[in-house]
Amino acid sequence: MKFSAADIDAMLAVTGISAMLSPALELPKAITVKFRRNGIDAMGMLTDKPQAVCKESDFDGIDYRNCQIEINSTTYRISRPRPDDAGFVFIDLTRL
Repeated sequence: MKFSAADIDAMLAVTGISAMLSPALELPKAITVKFRRNGIDAMGMLTDKPQAVCKESDFDGIDYRNCQIEINSTTYRISRPRPDDAGFVFIDLTRL
């Protein structure tokens, strides 16, 4: 079931924090993410890599390969965004 943008915004408003998404050759934009210091991989296993969850629409038309995100004053390189069927995207992060 895919959530509406309004539903996702409401969910992230409760549990999310502000982040600054900086795509290559584009102006940065403020988004809301749910940040995890220990992420979950594609197999559902806990990892030691940080991860963020955000709206899938935040990544529309963005080339994530040269994209950075700042969360809690720490800058991360984005690798492997994985959208789900509900309207969220899980992004693995590498600290710069």
